This record gives sequence, structure tokens and C-alpha cells, in this order.
Amino acid sequence: MFTVSLPRFSTICFNASKLSHSNPRHILAVEKAVSLGIRHFEADGASSEQLILTHTNDSHPVTVFSKIGYFEGEQGEQGEQGEETAAAAIPKLNHSIHPEFLKNCVYDSPFVIDRIQSAARGKGNSEEHQLVFLLHNPEHAQLESQSSQSNPDNYNPQSFLQELTLAMSTLQSLCDSNQITSFGVSSNGLSLPPSHPLHLPLSTIIATGAQFDSFTHLHFPLNPLEKTFSLPLLKSIRTSPDPRVNGLVTVLSRPLTCYPDGGVGEKVIPVKLVDYELPNGNGWSNKIQETPKSYSSALNRALGHFDAVHLLEKEAELGDSGGKLSPEERETLDGCRLLLGLIGSLDRKVGLYSSLESYEDDLAREVIPAINGNFDELDEESSGVLGEFFKELGGAVRQGVAKRTRDMVKEGGCDIDFDIDIDSGVRLQEFGLRWLKDHEDKDKDEDEDGPKTIISVGMPKEEYVVDNCRIVNN
Repeated sequence: MFTVSLPRFSTICFNASKLSHSNPRHILAVEKAVSLGIRHFEADGASSEQLILTHTNDSHPVTVFSKIGYFEGEQGEQGEQGEETAAAAIPKLNHSIHPEFLKNCVYDSPFVIDRIQSAARGKGNSEEHQLVFLLHNPEHAQLESQSSQSNPDNYNPQSFLQELTLAMSTLQSLCDSNQITSFGVSSNGLSLPPSHPLHLPLSTIIATGAQFDSFTHLHFPLNPLEKTFSLPLLKSIRTSPDPRVNGLVTVLSRPLTCYPDGGVGEKVIPVKLVDYELPNGNGWSNKIQETPKSYSSALNRALGHFDAVHLLEKEAELGDSGGKLSPEERETLDGCRLLLGLIGSLDRKVGLYSSLESYEDDLAREVIPAINGNFDELDEESSGVLGEFFKELGGAVRQGVAKRTRDMVKEGGCDIDFDIDIDSGVRLQEFGLRWLKDHEDKDKDEDEDGPKTIISVGMPKEEYVVDNCRIVNN
């Protein structure tokens, strides 16, 4: 066990977005984060907030960055008090910064509910968690405002500015009534090029936010592969002579995840700066240049186990005399052929996956349904052989994904201009987090206090928490 000593200008934040309060693995990760001294958490809805709330306590108050702005279903399908109608269950992601929608999001927050209940019990403010609500990607409202005008080429931003001001005014009123602590903006558009339709100028956010005392945070992505606009943005915030700018807390997201489109498109597979620990003592993926030999062994064993040679030979013999396999034998032979086909198809793709998500999507869409739909159960030996194959397959895929990522970073690609040679002794996550920390130290004037910078990292497993804390701490 080690103690986390937080750097002067940075604090690691546990990003719980998309995590669930009912997942045991996520629960262990949050508990580990709290035990190691992490006091900043990021959430994106009630489930991730509940996960954080349930596993933190008043003796160690935390700061929670909760992003609001997205919802499922058409906005018009909500009742006056925000209750969902039957039609609101449409699985479509929509966006809004309307005041009533924002208030509903805040009052549905488990942390806010807990704060209200604590106030009713007469609990003092000194032990309260700090609740920072972030307007999530308001640039979508800007784009909608622009597209709704009769002549978008002569776009007048006044309509969007009024909408943004009204949204911030709503959050300020919630601060004034002590429902939340402060607020800010979480935006991919801040770090997009000015030519991009979803670019959100920092000046727009500052000019609007400066009207409100409780506007305190900016949240945007920065990593070694998406630094062209994000890094100058961070520098401009730190070096600004304007106290409205240099007094803001900056939360840097996606330090290990790069999106070719800046994270604003649909169904784009991200590039992740991550090396993986491989099964059966094969070490970390950065140390292995080829597919692990243990995978080849597991593959050959599976191919041999399911080749059903004895049934094929029997079928040939019976065919010569006009006989047939029994129904049980026919079912076994067909099942073996199915498994051999799946195993062969997966083996051909081992070195081709560009992301772990692509591999997992193949398993979810094709492999698992095929196995579950054709087998009630397998005998113990077959189950063991197949289980070992998939274990080694996962390791081989991880090794291949990490190698492709490293090669791409070195050679350039992904429609991003970069060319970085990462030493094989350094894991990709070490490179990414240390790059961010190096720029914090180099770009910060020692004589200036400046804003604190917080690095928000997704850590759905407790071993990720320990590993990333060690990296940042060192």
C-alpha cells in the first residue's frame, strides 16, 4: 500500500462516467480510489453519482463534477415536472440546456437529494460534498441555433448567447440556494479547430460565465494525440492576465483516449493509449512484439479438441453402407463445425483489431449469441478447452491492439498529425499521463499561483486505480 501525494498543480480525478452503482467491480474501484486519497470524481448521471455517493462518506468529503445536458428520448416527450411518458423511452441521445431541464437534472441528482435531506436534519455545511455541475457540450445548442436561422452563413450568435446566459443563470440560482456548490462548462468544442462547426470559443464561455460568481470550472480533453488546439488552450488559460480566466479550475479529460473526430461524431472507434497485462504470466503487451506463444498452444488445442475426426470417419463409413449418424452424434458434429468456424474466424482477426471495443463488439454481436443459441451446455472438458482459448484470445487481441496503437503513434495516422516514438520499456498509459504532467510542470510559471489542474481518468477496475495513481504520483 502507498500514500498518494498530490502534485502541486494537479489532482487525479476518478472518472465514473458510464459506471454503475450495481456493478461489484465498479464498487471496488471507487472504494480503492477513496482509500488512496482521491477526492475528485466525475459523473454523468444518477447511476454514476449513486456509485460515488454510496461509497464515500462525510468524514472524507469529495468534489463531484456532474455533467448535464444529454438525455434519451425527445425533449417534448417529458411532462411538466420532468416525468417520462411512455414515448420518452426512445433510445436516442438528445441534448438540451433549457432551464427546466437543467433544474430537473440537478434535483434528480443523488448528491443533491442527499444534501437536501442532510439540511433537513440540521447537518452543518462543513461536512458537505462539493457539487460542481457542468454544462455538457453546450456547443450543440450553438449549432442548433445556427442551423435554425434563415441564413446560417450570416449567423448571429446572440440567440445562443442568450440561451447560454439563461442556462448559467439557472445554475447560479441553484448555487445561491445551496443546492449545488458551483458550476462550469464541459466541452469538446473548446479544443476543436475554429473551422469546425462545433467549435466553441473560450471567449464566449468567459464573457458569459464572468457574469456569475459561481462559475468556477472548465472541462475539456487533452492528450498527446489531440494537443494541437487543447494545449494552447490550456496555456492561454494559465497565462491570461484576466482573473476571470486564470482563476478557473481546469479539468482535463480523456488523457489516454483520442478520437479522430474530436469526440463529436457517431460510432467512431477511439484510439487508447493503453498497454495490457497479458494472461498466464506473459507480462505486459509493451514487452511482447509478437502474438504470445501461449495463444498458439490454446488455439491448437481447441482446433484439435473440436475437430470431431472420429465422427467424420464414422460418418464416412456409415455412408458407404447407407447408414447415418445418430441424432446425438449429428448434433455433436454440427456443434463442432460451428465452433471450429468461430475459432477460425476469430483467429484470422487477432492482429487486425484496432481497438479492444471492436473485439468485444464482435463477441457480443456474433460469437456469444452463436454459442448460446446452439449449445445448452458443454461437457466439462470442452468447456475448459474453450474457456482457455478465449482467455488466451483476449490476451492476444490486447497485445495486437497495443502494438498497432504504438506503431500508429510512431508512424502517424488516424487523421492526426503526430509522430512519437515511445520506448518499449514505457507502457502507453505511463507515456500519456506523464506527458500531461510534464506539460503541467513546464508550462506553469513557478511565481504564479494559477488555477489548479485536475486530470480525469477512467478507472473501472481497482487495479487501474492503483496503477494510474502510481504513475501520476511518480
